[in-house]
Amino acid sequence: MYRQEDIDELVKLYQEQSYERAFRFSENLVDQGSHEAIWFQADCYFFGYHVNEDIEKAIKLYELALSNGSFKAGISLASFYEPDITHIDNTVEIDRSISIYFYSQSLRLAIQAEKNGDCEAMYYLGLIYDSGLSVPENKKNALIWYIKSYESGYKFALNKLYEFYSSEQFYDFEKYHKYSKLLNESGLKVI
Repeated sequence: MYRQEDIDELVKLYQEQSYERAFRFSENLVDQGSHEAIWFQADCYFFGYHVNEDIEKAIKLYELALSNGSFKAGISLASFYEPDITHIDNTVEIDRSISIYFYSQSLRLAIQAEKNGDCEAMYYLGLIYDSGLSVPENKKNALIWYIKSYESGYKFALNKLYEFYSSEQFYDFEKYHKYSKLLNESGLKVI
């Protein structure tokens, strides 16, 4: 069985864009059924990180990751079937009903993970409400999830907090400057 420390190391290598090292590191975790490692390898094949781009292999790995509990994999799969998303080599046919199915699977898995304190799941719940993915769009709920995610330790939520508090709808001078400063101190790039 894989350890959380191994997953944390994989995530760190991925975020550092050390794809070759991360890919090698992930192979043992994939064999152990880690949905994080399977999702990572799917992303590698989708984007061509350290391996040749292979959309069909990426889709199979995303499906495996989803079946092992990856809410991120469901969002990736759903986006392939979206009519508003730029498509890849006509590998999949646009089908909104399939997209909705994968979004709803992601929502279910993210809610389960959030109940276990998964701060990344909280962030993805924010994305789901922010974009109206399988639920009605609700910016206030999205903001609540982004705040909860950041306060639970997911520093990548800083970009969304910065974005929200600099927007016309949610502009708040003090919070905008607070998150702007935290974002700069974190070393993350403003997206």
